[in-house]
Amino acid sequence: MSSFSVCWNRVRLEWRKHIEHAPWAQEAVLCERVLLEGKPTLRIVCRIARVFEDRIDETGERDRFWHAARHRLGRLRRLSARDAWQIEGEIAKRAAADLHRPVERPGARSASRTAVDRHVPTHRRAR
Repeated sequence: MSSFSVCWNRVRLEWRKHIEHAPWAQEAVLCERVLLEGKPTLRIVCRIARVFEDRIDETGERDRFWHAARHRLGRLRRLSARDAWQIEGEIAKRAAADLHRPVERPGARSASRTAVDRHVPTHRRAR
């Protein structure tokens, strides 16, 4: 079991004019479970990535989110490859619950694809 967990923070971007029209964003924050004075505590390690709520249905926004998340996790030297993979899985699982919409990983296969779509034709070599 990893000693890391992902927390979600909802923030509103700061605009000087028309604050009520500023977009909301969800941030994935990486926290580490530590003991401070004998009590279990979550300590913030870094902000992993941010996704804008009004653009979450766009493929480009989801790709940008996952690119930023993988880049940030790859830069953390304290994480092993196994920890990074578990954190990515936790982000995908928690994003669907917290955002009420899935933030799918790029390249994730859709369950609605038919067998014909998945068929890979075999080609004969020319002799």
